[in-house]
Amino acid sequence: MPAPPVVTAVTPTNGPSGGDNGVTVSGVNLSGATAIEIGTAAEFAAGKPAALALCSSPAPGCFTVTNSTSLGISAMPSHPAGAVKVVVVSLGISDSGSYTYNPGPALNFSDPPGARSTRPTATN
Repeated sequence: MPAPPVVTAVTPTNGPSGGDNGVTVSGVNLSGATAIEIGTAAEFAAGKPAALALCSSPAPGCFTVTNSTSLGISAMPSHPAGAVKVVVVSLGISDSGSYTYNPGPALNFSDPPGARSTRPTATN
């Protein structure tokens, strides 16, 4: 039986809640990875983590094996802000690392000083 995967780091450790940023999962015995699952404890308990498939080249919705110590996720899926587990699965055996989705930037709808507003106004 192959040695189980061991995750030692997820880099970077955080990113935008909108996803689309690249992440590297480091560890040992990673070359046999068949899936990566991303989610909170509640999402895993409900059987609904985001699942990334193994791909031969980088693409959204999947991951690639760089070598036995590194996996690449070219575009993290979007997720509400908060901490999640990044679980590497290999032949039914798994190990995980942590990642945090940061809240998105606050939207500011104010007009700059002296600017004419282009926002619609309500009329009765």
